[in-house]
Amino acid sequence: MKLFNKKRILSSLIFTLSTNQYFKTTKAEVVYHTDKIEDGTILHAFSWSFNTIKEKLLDIKNSGYTAVQTSAVQRCIIHDNGNKYFGNWQYAYQPISQEVGNYIVGSEEEFKSLCSTAKKYGIKIIADVVLNHMTPDINNCEGDWKDPKWYHGSISLKDFDDRYAVTQGNLVGLKDLKTQDPEYQERALKLLQKLLNDGASGFRYDAAKHIELPDDYNYGGNFWPFITKNNNAEFQYGELLQGTTSRDEDYAKYLKVTASNYGYQVRKSISNNNLDTGDIGDYQIRVNPSKLITWVESHDNYSNEGEESVGFSDEQIKFGWALIASRKSTTPLFFSRPLGGGGKHSQFPNKSFLGDEGDPLYKDETISSINFFRNAMVGENEFLRNPYTNGHKDVKILMIERGNKGIVIINLHEKEITLQSETHLAPGEYENQNIDSHHINDNNKNIFKVSNDGKIQGILKGRSVTILYKNDTSKPKISIEGYSMDKEISFKTNSITLNLMAFHVSKATYSINNGKEIEYVHGNSIKIGENSFYGDKIKINLKGIGEDKNEVIEKEYIFLKKDPNSVIKVYFQKSNSWGTNIHSYIYRRSGITLKQWPGEKMKHIKDNIYMVTFDDELEGALVIFNDNNNNQSPGVGENGFKIINDGLFDIDVYFEKPNEWNSNNINAYIYYKNEQGIVTEEKRWPGLSMLKMKEENSKKIYSISINSKYNKGMIIFNDGRHQSPGGGQDGFIIKANGLYNINGSVIKEIGQWPGTEMKKLNNNNNNNNIYYIEFDKEYNGAYIIFNNGNKQIPSPGKPGFIIYNDGLYNMNGFSEKYNDGEGEENDLPSSPSTNNNNIVTIYYYTPWSKVNIHYQIGSERWTSTPGIMMSSYINGYKKIIIDLKNATTLTFVFNNNENIWDNNHGKNYYINTPGNYIVKDGKISSGSV
Repeated sequence: MKLFNKKRILSSLIFTLSTNQYFKTTKAEVVYHTDKIEDGTILHAFSWSFNTIKEKLLDIKNSGYTAVQTSAVQRCIIHDNGNKYFGNWQYAYQPISQEVGNYIVGSEEEFKSLCSTAKKYGIKIIADVVLNHMTPDINNCEGDWKDPKWYHGSISLKDFDDRYAVTQGNLVGLKDLKTQDPEYQERALKLLQKLLNDGASGFRYDAAKHIELPDDYNYGGNFWPFITKNNNAEFQYGELLQGTTSRDEDYAKYLKVTASNYGYQVRKSISNNNLDTGDIGDYQIRVNPSKLITWVESHDNYSNEGEESVGFSDEQIKFGWALIASRKSTTPLFFSRPLGGGGKHSQFPNKSFLGDEGDPLYKDETISSINFFRNAMVGENEFLRNPYTNGHKDVKILMIERGNKGIVIINLHEKEITLQSETHLAPGEYENQNIDSHHINDNNKNIFKVSNDGKIQGILKGRSVTILYKNDTSKPKISIEGYSMDKEISFKTNSITLNLMAFHVSKATYSINNGKEIEYVHGNSIKIGENSFYGDKIKINLKGIGEDKNEVIEKEYIFLKKDPNSVIKVYFQKSNSWGTNIHSYIYRRSGITLKQWPGEKMKHIKDNIYMVTFDDELEGALVIFNDNNNNQSPGVGENGFKIINDGLFDIDVYFEKPNEWNSNNINAYIYYKNEQGIVTEEKRWPGLSMLKMKEENSKKIYSISINSKYNKGMIIFNDGRHQSPGGGQDGFIIKANGLYNINGSVIKEIGQWPGTEMKKLNNNNNNNNIYYIEFDKEYNGAYIIFNNGNKQIPSPGKPGFIIYNDGLYNMNGFSEKYNDGEGEENDLPSSPSTNNNNIVTIYYYTPWSKVNIHYQIGSERWTSTPGIMMSSYINGYKKIIIDLKNATTLTFVFNNNENIWDNNHGKNYYINTPGNYIVKDGKISSGSV
């Protein structure tokens, strides 16, 4: 592959309707937000910066939210030198002072600017504050927050059924503040008053149940009555994760609280396709609903180690949001996930960083339509109903009626359903207000009729949310049927047909890959992908102009054409003690499995290595290897390994347990750091459980098999109380088949020095002294030492030579690229020449973990695909230095090492002057990072 120069026809217009008009209804005013926060909806802009929220305020307004909740606003501990990998979100919740601003959300001045701008849009800001604790080591705090007088001491919180420990103990090691102290309460109030003066409208109190109530025996305090009654905020709620000691009713005397159990019930009901009103009607908390915050998922459900809600899909979130936000009394909170995270994908897929905008689901058509419905229903009572189908209660359909004014209907049936039910809705005809659940080719199916005797009739689309009320809004709506905007949507067919939708517009247009705008009407279809290559991205932009010609809306959709034959391959190297009937049990946390236990039988490749292939959509799922007998890896009760394409789970590590350690709880905490310092861990502390082996010479040996990507990683052995190496130290370097003792010494190694035997090259050059070795390309740029078991080069004590693909070495190191006549030469990593005036340095901003640059210097040949791997730099940038030699121009494109390309929309990137350049969002600018 070289570049994409050819002009290609990417779509054809297919007229599927005879109409030449846009879909219109009568006009009325849009209710963008409610007067009170509690009557509307809140967007939880999880780990967005203040500036990012400010930049997206128009989108937030147009999606119908009344308020936005920030992440924790106080000065916090800076972890990993300020690395903004999304897995570091929790450090915002480790304050070091009560000043406003941190490296994730931004400065106090930026907070003021956000609040000021938000008011112009009618949006209110809720600040997340942490008043229960500080960072674990108070020596890292600022000013007199280092003084032990502010803290409860070293009370351990191990039992969440112990109310004293819950309120006075150190939550996951975080230093618990002495919240009974009047002096501390005055300081906390000062912070809140500062935030209100900066423009905040309310507060979310982190870890609220961990702060005592006035009547807690012998340790009570008046923190909550003092704080909540003296700050004059419009809206205040506490994070109250329900449990045996949460005292929900008592906290609700002072502030609103979270109905965390209800969120679990919502997810359970939707996962089970059962919306029985008997299950989802009760909020499962003895607190007046007007005092409750509800959610489909919270940042704890999603971001914590248990990944409780990560497997929940976008579709399921829409159903859940339709349920909680359509109801009357509680205040619903929409959690914004990291970009591309969850569902079929991993928790933190590295498509965005801390501070960036979250996944675009928050502004999805269904989500925003529900928000507008809620805003229009303020003051209306609710009635929940499962209609009857063929004389039986249909729990796959839920009707949420608001007085006689409106109704939301959730249909979990896969197929179209004819609805005939009683209703409180006023007689008349109602148009479905949710464009995403429209029947595009038959508008009659979008109209529901209510008779004078209180019967509703209409057709529900399969797996849909229908919204009915006399909104008659003039707000323009544009969409592609069945797809969410701003998401990368893959397809494996040669082409796909897209149905275009347009409502309440005077004009609608679409364009492909920034090409010419083409006018369309509701119901037209376009076909894309016919002349595209595998790996091509196709961008569809829609634009709609309102009927009054004042409002303009735009949407963007990204489609990715994938190879229909692309699959995931996973390899496993079994231990000799295992049987030969090797299986892989593949599943997602959401409960979806590829095949029931013991899973798919793996194919024997060679020696003890086995392989399995499956659809690439399952990358990021989990796998458990087993021999359908008594052996499995990871062990019983452990979560499976995360699936990595072409991953070989072949590293066996052994540990000799000290006598004083717990024999029943030996763990291996496995991790590595990349060049930016980002930590990737196989499982959070204490790690994976190790398997006990037979004792050898009275020695207790434990083993574990791990993925080969950790070959250069580190390992810490522990029993939950002891660890080796000790606290605060980096782990031991992982060595395959190494047997470690408590000091980290590898007392047994297999397959180590002198290394892998090289093969003699047979060629026609009459040179019989050339030997070669082949290994995984990930070692390009690593080091190599040549030896014959006796002599070696480089000499002992010196580092090896840097590895270059197709490199030919002599006694002094790298000599030249070698061409064996079987194809073009592969390229070496570029290094600066002696002509320092003809160097190009490129900084490329991307969420991709691996990036290759495929380039052409002047009129020379292009580099071999996929190109040269760029080095990780800082803040999401990759870097490379290229010597232009005697040329003056450089033409280049990027890819993610998985056949996904950034070729500047087919134009390629081009530089005609040496220097430093930044490539970001498709634009080239001079400068350095």
